[in-house]
Amino acid sequence: LGYRTQLKENQELELIIPVVYYHGQHHWKIKIFEDFFESYPIGFQKYMPKFDFEFINLQTLSSAKILILRNGMLASSLFIQRYYFDNKILMENFERIIKSLEPYLEKNSVNNIFVYLIHFLEVDKNILNKKLEKIPQILNSKIMSIYDQLILEGKIEGKAEGLAEGIEKKILNAFKNNIDLKTIQLISGESIEKIKAILTKNKLI
Repeated sequence: LGYRTQLKENQELELIIPVVYYHGQHHWKIKIFEDFFESYPIGFQKYMPKFDFEFINLQTLSSAKILILRNGMLASSLFIQRYYFDNKILMENFERIIKSLEPYLEKNSVNNIFVYLIHFLEVDKNILNKKLEKIPQILNSKIMSIYDQLILEGKIEGKAEGLAEGIEKKILNAFKNNIDLKTIQLISGESIEKIKAILTKNKLI
């Protein structure tokens, strides 16, 4: 698709390096293209596309390595993705995450990071206030201002719903493309029970 777009726009072709980025909760042993056609005779292998790719598995990065990144916005985003399923770790590092976002509070993208952090922590305003007690007042005020604005606009609830809808769509698309439940679990980060419930709700099983 990337090369097709370049050709349509009459661009000189530039090399595209495939990157697979994984931040799911479960261990994932990635397969190369030929692995999906193991049942085919060797004589057919010459017709298979052969290319390498970069595999970035966020689960192999420790919290220490993520949090020492110079770009605080990148560090906080990766940290939340790395530990989205463990709100204890997120809560323990809440102050550090918030402080790393201080230089970027005027950027709209910080709102999204903050929304997802609140969503995964499942905290209300009282708990948030308590966690912010050790944060400098000017930063505290800015964070609460963002929080109140998001509540006013309904973005926290909306983003949470959008996140759930996105995961559900991913599960449905994978199942419709004959991907097995175990692989769908790796892709989505959801339990087998949750995946089956979504498929049942959509009358696919």
